[in-house]
Amino acid sequence: ECMNLGYDPSWLPLVKRGVVLAFAHTRGGGDLGKSWYRSGCRENKVRGIEDFEACADYLRSRFDGRPLTAKAFSAGGVLVAAVANRRPGLFDKVVLTNAFLDVLKTMQNPSLFLTEHEYPEFGDPQSDNDIDEVIRSYCPVFNLQPDLQANAGTEFLLICSLDDSNVPYWNSTIYYKKLVSGVFSTESNPKKRIFLDIQTEGGHSIVGPNRIHVSSIENAFLLNS
Repeated sequence: ECMNLGYDPSWLPLVKRGVVLAFAHTRGGGDLGKSWYRSGCRENKVRGIEDFEACADYLRSRFDGRPLTAKAFSAGGVLVAAVANRRPGLFDKVVLTNAFLDVLKTMQNPSLFLTEHEYPEFGDPQSDNDIDEVIRSYCPVFNLQPDLQANAGTEFLLICSLDDSNVPYWNSTIYYKKLVSGVFSTESNPKKRIFLDIQTEGGHSIVGPNRIHVSSIENAFLLNS
């Protein structure tokens, strides 16, 4: 199903300051029908990652010299973090909010809230060795190489919610810990460019008063040079 982008008031402060917003419609979405969707699922999941990487390369060439930020929410974190792993330094900044990052461990654990629901999208690595191999090839946590990120200089902001049952908070904390551990080897204070914000409530979609707070953190990070 094609998703309507709608409008988010938090975009306005960015646009007013000259930020160009671009939305990537990758395979695995519904914008070009069922075949387009299926061509980015399960054993073909890497195609959506390649689509996002191609979008980033285009923006780099189109806006040469301007900083490039990748921002993702929920399952979009798979694409953004996977590309950040494949191409260290491609992005100047990365924002991951309630992002799905530990795909391998999540899809191996059917007791989690959405694991079985996501089998049509990612496949079941417990019953299919080929799917297990494919997930291992792109899973952001599994493929994160902190030493490469340490040399790339990309700034990261990870935001998670303790009461998020869709994408548990440990997706962000595990990724953050692994990322910081590598950067510590080359920088005395890696927390100057790698940030983790943990919300105590708000759920997966971060509703209520926390929504304004999170949007403010995201925008401050994006606009700070």
